[in-house]
Amino acid sequence: VVSRDEKPEIVLPAQSPADIEPELPSKYEKSARLRASFCEKAIELRKNYKKKSLFWKDITDLYNSGLLLKELFELEGKKSERTIRRMLKTYLENDRDYTVLAPSYITKERGRIVSEEEKNYLLKLLLNDNRVSIGSAIRKLKQLSAGGVIKSEASAMTLRRWACDWRKNHRDIWTLRREGEKYFSENINKTILRDLSLLSVGDVWIADGHVLNFEVINPWSGKPKRMMMIMFYDWASRMPVGASIAVTENSEHISAALRNAILRTGYTPRVVYLDNGKAFRSKLFHGNWKSHDLESEIGGLYQRLGIEVVFAKPYNAKAKNIERFFRTFQEDFERYVESFSGSSVADKPARMMRNEKWLQKFSRNEPISVLEAERLIDVYVHKLYGKTPHRGLSGKKPIEVLTEGGKNIPPARRIDSRRLNYLMLKREIKKINSNGIYLGRLKLWFWDEKLVSHVGQAAIIKYDFFNLDYILVYYDKNRFICKAKVRQLQHPMLKLDKKLNGEFLTKEIKQIKRIQKNARKLAEEEMKRIDEATANCRFLPEPDSDLRLFDDKPLLKPLPKKKKSLEELAMESHSTPLDPSSSVDPSTPLRMTEAPLKMTKKKEEKPKNTEFEELLKNIGVK
Repeated sequence: VVSRDEKPEIVLPAQSPADIEPELPSKYEKSARLRASFCEKAIELRKNYKKKSLFWKDITDLYNSGLLLKELFELEGKKSERTIRRMLKTYLENDRDYTVLAPSYITKERGRIVSEEEKNYLLKLLLNDNRVSIGSAIRKLKQLSAGGVIKSEASAMTLRRWACDWRKNHRDIWTLRREGEKYFSENINKTILRDLSLLSVGDVWIADGHVLNFEVINPWSGKPKRMMMIMFYDWASRMPVGASIAVTENSEHISAALRNAILRTGYTPRVVYLDNGKAFRSKLFHGNWKSHDLESEIGGLYQRLGIEVVFAKPYNAKAKNIERFFRTFQEDFERYVESFSGSSVADKPARMMRNEKWLQKFSRNEPISVLEAERLIDVYVHKLYGKTPHRGLSGKKPIEVLTEGGKNIPPARRIDSRRLNYLMLKREIKKINSNGIYLGRLKLWFWDEKLVSHVGQAAIIKYDFFNLDYILVYYDKNRFICKAKVRQLQHPMLKLDKKLNGEFLTKEIKQIKRIQKNARKLAEEEMKRIDEATANCRFLPEPDSDLRLFDDKPLLKPLPKKKKSLEELAMESHSTPLDPSSSVDPSTPLRMTEAPLKMTKKKEEKPKNTEFEELLKNIGVK
């Protein structure tokens, strides 16, 4: 029992080679069918004749007059009675099979009088990746034959016909041995047929790199260069959605192209199809491509965005139809740019040939800037290519399919630009020093006044690789500090170059002095604030009576105080140490904040007691 969802498998009966009807070339199919039609009419007319001789005479006259089958007569001309007899007999003997009426030199396989030795030697020369031509191989064979090395009796034309027939009937072996396995897989072997109607807009974005075939000014060196363009391509709509022109080869350009694609469409794809093979990596990283694994470098970023990444096999251009767009891009756009340099050495313009001075007079051949290249590519994609009916979309325009399909994207896949920027900015940890933050790979310094308070600390920086005017600086769990702008290097000695303007240097010197002045002012204000906040605070507060470590109270009670004599007063004035038996309470804490007694300039009045004066003289006190 077969359900409605399942389709029964159709099993065809096995056919032997004899059961298969041989096919005729199209140009001989019509002639064979017209001959069969003439035979059928002749069989019908034969029933009306008693004498066979009269029938063959009449049927021959009817045919040659063009009255019986005019179309066959116009195609093949007059025929003799003997030819008509043989044609009708062959038709009846083969059970009215029209294919036997085709010319015999077509139905039979033609052979060449070529020896096995000649065949093997020719194939040995021709089935080689050096791609020796057939004429050169035949010439080499005849040279060896003249020298007695090999025997060759067939003519050169016969050998050429045999080689051409062998190439036509063994295309697979010929291509594999002469062109290689890559060419064979792309041009001879079959591919997987995909039903692209099952894809929706935004399901799969394909990414690949393409070396631009025109010169762009490198903003770092100022020299013309063929830049690398990385593009994301929506598979369902056949429409480019985002791109990036790589100034320096790095994996950040892949993420930047994805960021541009998400900003352009407003949503993230379900799957991104990347090429992690050495074919793609070598185009991006050149000399050190082996040390880069895109799957480990950018896989985590795409997972944070909720995108699944699929890495294609290397050298499998059929799997990514963006390669087809790049060919269209070359023919429809790159060849119209003035600085077009060709896709290969053989394809370069005539003006770039050696000693070609005349054509150079008519061509400006000026390289364009990166911004101009981005603007021109954007105009081509959205104004020209996007609005051209696409055969793979049943005549629909790619930009219309992309716009209509984007309306059905669920809200969960739509992303805010601020969150996208936060996720896709390049993140590094750098130490802040007095000159700011240094990016050694880019050889750039970044600085802001707010970094002065954090000199010596490790900070988290985030930056856009394509906008290095500033970086974002964070510390302590992504707390934002500032936007640090790129610094301009100064000339070591302005007097050596009179063309340089010292205005910027003077401005920077004033800025340094102003920062130091502001730092002093802030330090003074901070100390003033601290002093005011701690004015009522004692440096040594009184300890609690129950929590004292020291207790210097005497065990015996002191004697009752008596009036001191003049001699005791004089002795106390010369004694500095604290006597435990003195009347000073040792439990009273010392206060370091109390100011010492100051000597006044005013002279003390002398006591009027003469006895006290005499006592001071006796002890040597003036």
